[in-house]
Amino acid sequence: MADTEINETKLFLDKLKKKYSKEIVEANHAFIPTGVFPLDVAIGGGIREGTSIEIAGTEGSGKTTLTIRIIANLMRVYPDDIFVYFDFEHVFDWEWAITNGIECIVTEKNGLKQYEPKGNFVLISPTTGETMFKILEDLFDKNDINVRGIIIDSLPAIMFEDELLTKTSSIALGSRANSKLAKFMSSRLSKKGAFMFVINQVRDGMDMYGPKLVKPGGHAIKHMYSYQVELKKSNKDTNIDLKDFINTIYVSELKVTKNKFYGEGYKNSLYISRVHGLSLIDNIANTFIDLGVIKRSGPYYQLDGVEEKILGRENTVQYLKEHPDLLVEQYKQYIKKYVMKPGTPLLLEKCDIIFNSETKS
Repeated sequence: MADTEINETKLFLDKLKKKYSKEIVEANHAFIPTGVFPLDVAIGGGIREGTSIEIAGTEGSGKTTLTIRIIANLMRVYPDDIFVYFDFEHVFDWEWAITNGIECIVTEKNGLKQYEPKGNFVLISPTTGETMFKILEDLFDKNDINVRGIIIDSLPAIMFEDELLTKTSSIALGSRANSKLAKFMSSRLSKKGAFMFVINQVRDGMDMYGPKLVKPGGHAIKHMYSYQVELKKSNKDTNIDLKDFINTIYVSELKVTKNKFYGEGYKNSLYISRVHGLSLIDNIANTFIDLGVIKRSGPYYQLDGVEEKILGRENTVQYLKEHPDLLVEQYKQYIKKYVMKPGTPLLLEKCDIIFNSETKS
C-alpha cells in the first residue's frame, strides 16, 4: 500500500513539473560575498542569488559608487553572464565606473573618449518606464540567455508615459509602477538566480511631528525588496587633511533596514575616496580597525598573527594594502567565525576571484 502511494505521488509530481515547467523553481541559490567588507559584515556575509536590493541614501552619500563597485565584483564572479544598467538619470560617468572596477577599452574619436566595456555590461538609457519593462521582458522571457544583474538608477527618475501625456507627476502612479516592478521581477530573478539593484533617494520631508528624511514610495515599497540598505554621509574623522579636498576620504554610515535572511538594524562605515573610489582593501583595513580586530595600544596598531606594531591609522592601512593576501584571509576568517549563520550556503571562495582582480589593478 505504501509503495503504491509513493508511486502515485511521484507520478503526480512528474505531471505537475511537466505541465508547469516554467513555474517550477528547483534551484538552490547560494549567497555571494559582495567584496565590500563593511556591507558583507552587516548583511550576514553576502547577498543571496535571485534577490532584489534597494540602496538608498542622501545626496552624495555613495549610492551609485557602492552599486557600481558591487556590480564590478559580481562581473568577476560571473564572467559569462549579462549585467544591464538602466540609467534613468542620464548622467552615467564612465571614468568613475572604471575607477570603481568596471573594465573598459577606452579610445578617442574627434577629441572625445569612447568607452567599450569589457565583458557583458550593457548601459541603457530608456525614455520611459514602459520601455524598461519591455527590455526586461525580452531579457528574461524571450531569450535563453544568462542575465545575472539588473541595475536601476534611479527609482524616482523613472518617467512613465501617463506622466508624459498629462505633463504632471503623480505619486500614486509612481508607487503603483514600483509595486509592479517588484511583482514583475520577483519570480524572474528567482528562476535565473539574478540580482536586481535599485537605487533610491532619501529626501527631506515633513510629517505631523516636523521635518524628517523620507524615501519616494515610503513604507509602501518596503515589501518589494529582500534587502534594503541606507547610506548617510558622516562627519567621521578619517585622519586625513581636510584642506586637501581631492584626496579626502569621506565616510558614509551604512545601515541595513531590511534583510529577509539575516535580520536588520546592523550598521557599519563605508570609506570612499574622491580619487580612488571605493577601494575594497581600504574598506577591509578601516573596518577591521573600527571593529577592534586590529588591536590598538595608544598610537600603535597590531593585526592578529602579525608581530609588527605600526604607528598610526594611516600607516596601518597602508601596510595592509601592501599585504592584501593577509587581509583577504582575515576577511574570510572573520565572516566564518563572527558573521555567517551556520548552514548558510555562502561561497566565500569567491572572495579570491574578486580580490585577485582588485590587487592586480
